[in-house]
Amino acid sequence: MAKSKTKSSAPTSDQRLTKLETILGVLKWVGSISVPIVVAAVVLTFTVFLPERIESGISNSGSLNQRFAGVDKRLADITGSLEKVSNDVRQLFTPVSVAERLKSIASLNQKSLGTALPTVKTLLETTKELRLPMSGKQYQEISRAFSSDYESAKGSLKGDLWVSY
Repeated sequence: MAKSKTKSSAPTSDQRLTKLETILGVLKWVGSISVPIVVAAVVLTFTVFLPERIESGISNSGSLNQRFAGVDKRLADITGSLEKVSNDVRQLFTPVSVAERLKSIASLNQKSLGTALPTVKTLLETTKELRLPMSGKQYQEISRAFSSDYESAKGSLKGDLWVSY
């Protein structure tokens, strides 16, 4: 009988390590390429495609369009009402009526004058917002009256008068 040489088909540990190192090398290479691609795809999806689809879905939604139309109509109604109120206020505030009201406040005693200062401030702001033209004579009379109040004021009223005008 002749001796037969049989080769074992099982790989050696060195061969297994070499194969494992090769596989790990390929995985590192694939990972270094695929991770940025996956990250870019996710970022692109969440920053471009998804917002476009959401916006398209909202703009093509019949129920949302009806709701927005209702809101737009209500907003137009409110704007119209505000314009009407503003016109009504302009008719109530005339330069003469504002001047008379300011003069009557300026003639109050010091205690009453101190509590009326917020009203004066509101009147002056409204006059400015409505661009009510006051005559030079009206302005002089009001200024003279409040200047007199300021000169005779004592304590915190003097500072309050200064801030209000």
